[in-house]
Amino acid sequence: MDLLKKNILIDIDGTISDDISNEERHKFADAAVLENAVKSVNKLYDEGHIITFFTARSSYDRDVTENWLKKNNFRYTNLLMDKPRGGNYI
Repeated sequence: MDLLKKNILIDIDGTISDDISNEERHKFADAAVLENAVKSVNKLYDEGHIITFFTARSSYDRDVTENWLKKNNFRYTNLLMDKPRGGNYI
């Protein structure tokens, strides 16, 4: 049975990388990748799901974020910046 294609939104900081705040943006380029993050995200992507990274990082940091994702071999569909900070999302 085929899986239904899902839209999956994944935060970056503290979810797939070190937890870095926008106030420490100089650390984004060299953030450590959390264990199994690449494998887990890429498995979902390879299964045909739509992977969107949804981050509170500023649009100003789009290039460094895209470069980090590429350098660490993440496969994804979209990158949404400027997520409102704080609170919980459902």
